[in-house]
Amino acid sequence: EFLGQSVDNIHGYFQHAFEAIAPVASQILEATAPFRTKLTEDVEDLRKQIEPKREELKQVLEKHLLEYRDVLKPFVEDYLAKQKEHMEEMRIKLEPVVKSLKEKIGPNWEETKSKLVPILEAVRGKVAKNIQEVKTLLEPYIQEYKDQMEKGALEFREKVKSGELRKTMNELGEQVKPHFQAIIEAVQKALSK
Repeated sequence: EFLGQSVDNIHGYFQHAFEAIAPVASQILEATAPFRTKLTEDVEDLRKQIEPKREELKQVLEKHLLEYRDVLKPFVEDYLAKQKEHMEEMRIKLEPVVKSLKEKIGPNWEETKSKLVPILEAVRGKVAKNIQEVKTLLEPYIQEYKDQMEKGALEFREKVKSGELRKTMNELGEQVKPHFQAIIEAVQKALSK
């Protein structure tokens, strides 16, 4: 129940802050509306001017690419044929090597594993010991941090319960409001010039 009330209170603070800022935001949008409309119109005009030129550019590029393709086609076909022959030669040469490697992988893995497992066990034991030492060393600090967090949460709850947080948020909203209004007025003056 207390948590629900706290959430409701926080929601109320934010809602009040948004209500204080909403007129400022709508004034900014209203002040910049002519500029945004002009910018949209300029972009649309530019698109209409560029569209025919873009089509001409596309046709020229396609023509050039076809010319390049016709010039390069014999070279590429010859290169691909030679590469295909070379790959077939390599496949034939590698076939017995691959077969030999497949036969060796199983026994080699078992031999490697028999040498690797003792190393991993030694490392695991040392790491576990060091982790336990660090945990023992840090435990008082962790407990102190936990206590500080609980104290902070308790203080926050007390501020919410007593209304002190709401009062502070309201004061902050009132302090910020004139600054936002000054910004809006400056933007309106700049846009009206």
